[in-house]
Order: sequence, then C-alpha cells, then structure tokens
Amino acid sequence: MSKIFRLYKEGTSTYEDWNNSPAFPYNSASRDTIEDPDGTSARHEITSIPSPFARIDLIKTAFKEVCKPDKRTKRADLDGNTIFHKMVSDTLDVAEIFFNIDKYNGKVEIIKWDPQLMLSELSNSGIAGHQYLADALDKYMVSDSKTYNFGQLHNLYLLNYVEGPDELNIIGATSPATLFFSNANDLSYVNNIFFGEDKPFDSDYQPLYKRDFEFIKYLFALRKAIPNFANLFPEIDTYLNATYKAIPDQSKKNQLNNITSVALEDFDSIDVADINQSDLVEVLGYNLYKKSSRPVNAQSDFVIKSTISSEEPLVLPIEAGNRYSDLQYTTGKWGKTNKAPFQDTELDLAKRVYGAQNEAFDVEVGRI
Repeated sequence: MSKIFRLYKEGTSTYEDWNNSPAFPYNSASRDTIEDPDGTSARHEITSIPSPFARIDLIKTAFKEVCKPDKRTKRADLDGNTIFHKMVSDTLDVAEIFFNIDKYNGKVEIIKWDPQLMLSELSNSGIAGHQYLADALDKYMVSDSKTYNFGQLHNLYLLNYVEGPDELNIIGATSPATLFFSNANDLSYVNNIFFGEDKPFDSDYQPLYKRDFEFIKYLFALRKAIPNFANLFPEIDTYLNATYKAIPDQSKKNQLNNITSVALEDFDSIDVADINQSDLVEVLGYNLYKKSSRPVNAQSDFVIKSTISSEEPLVLPIEAGNRYSDLQYTTGKWGKTNKAPFQDTELDLAKRVYGAQNEAFDVEVGRI
C-alpha cells in the first residue's frame, strides 16, 4: 500500500503532482516535519524525498537521529533497531568494506564517478533524456553545494558487488557529507562477505563501537587528519563522540584520546584504476585508507612456534563450525562461518605462504 509523506499535517489526503507549499524552498527544518506512517520501523527504507541526492540527506538524518540523547539515560542509543539504526549500520558496512577492500578482491570493485566528466558526457550525448538528467543533477549540485559539500567534491567512488544478480550492483559509495553512504535497495544477495562473525547489510545492526577496533582507530585518526571535520561532517563528528562514550574498555578509550593523524601511517591508501589514470580514493580531496597489508601486531590463538622460520605462522581451521568460533584470529574472533582452504591452488608455488598473518588475507585465501 502506498504511503503519503507531506510537509504539513493539514489538507486533503491525496494530491496530484506537486502542491504549492508555504515551506518552499525546502530545508532541513521542513524535512524534520515529515512523518513516517510506519514510525521508525526498520521494515522499509525511506525513499520518498524529491531529490536525486536524497540518500545522502537521509544518511545525514540517520546519524543525527541515533545520536539524540535518550530521555532516561541522557545518552545516545547506538544499539537501537529503528530504520535510522539500519541506515547507520549499512553505511558503516560500506565504510568497513572500503577499509578491508583487499580481502574482497574479485567480489567487490571500486568505480570512480567524476561529476565534471560524467555530466559533460550526458549533456553532449545527443539523447534528450541524458541531457535532462545532466541538467537536473547540475542544478541540484549547485543549489546543495553548501549543504552536501558539493562545492568541494572531486569524485564519488562506488562499490560494485561483482557477484550480484545484475550487471552492475552498487551497494554503496563515498559521500561528500557523511564520508560514506549505503544503497537503499535489498542487499541480502551480498552473502559471502563477513567482518569476523558479522555479515553486512543484515538485520543485526552493528554500531561502530562494537566493530573492529582497528577500524574505529582509523575513523578517529581520519577525523584528526581532515581540517574542519566537525563542520564538514557534523553528524559523523557527533556519532564518533557518542561512540567514544559507548566503548566500555578504558584502555581503548585512552588509545583514542591519544590518537593523531600520524596513526594513518599504519594504514594504506586505496588505489582505484581508471581507464585513463590511476587514482587514490578520497573524499573532498582527503585520502581514505584501508587496512595495511603489513603484518599486524595482534595476538592470535592460531599461532604455532615454527622451527624453520623466525616468523609466527597461523594454522587455520579447514572446516566451519563452532569448535573454533571463539578463538582469536587477529583483530577479531574466528567465527562460525570462516574456513581456510585445504590447499592453496590458485597461486604459483613461489607465491604461497604458510600463515595468514594479517587481515589483508581473507580467510578464503588463508594459507596453511
């Protein structure tokens, strides 16, 4: 059944086309008056906003909503199950896929979208529909340049899930207003990507404070590295503050207190190959990063003492199940679904190694 979203409560129950409204031009105050007939139920995504960049605005709203203080505890409820918590969780999933992009080689690819180049191609295509689209996108990007930082936008970087049902399966992208944003479509077909035991885009919403601490440190370091971060990404800044308060481990809080932009040297930049050039993934000209391919200094329950090497190889289970699920892999638990192949047959013999010593190796290519 269709739903009606209106900017004011008075009036008839149905409308044709766009009605005149005293709220024009629309702004964030107008948006906040829209009532969702389903309340904050996470059964359906919110999509009925008249803008090609509505998803970016909705993600901003979602981070803002989950950070509103609870009337009883006076703290943000980061563990809720509303549609806003879903959008925040899905957006963090997108961010974490970028952070672990090396693990998903062959499953996910990064596509660069250059607005200047693409809008020019649409305008000059000779197809009326393309020209109308270019004109609409250009007008929105000019009018919303301050709201969504479009005036500082260089490129958008899209995540394409290559094993999806369609030729192109965009599951998320970088955002000039919230660093990242997710797709509103049903992404249940993304079924072979995991962060430890957590599966992205599912109904088990994961706030940032419950995720890989290396990922948390990365976002806090990124905040230190981007000048004027709080003004460029106010909702994300507020969410990071709420995340800090929610972390129960004081030693981890101390690490975040002492973190600086220098910590980004522990991570690697993200390369993306274009037809004409090779670029680094960025937001507003500031580089984003991925987990380093260098070995991590983490304790693992799978380490064995080698008699032929000074390194500490990991021997990983070749069967899934709960027998090893609670054992520490590197930065997270092994989980019930992970398993390493019995043989490493996809690489040349000279390239095979005996232990997956860092998270840059997916468990599917974990070496034994």
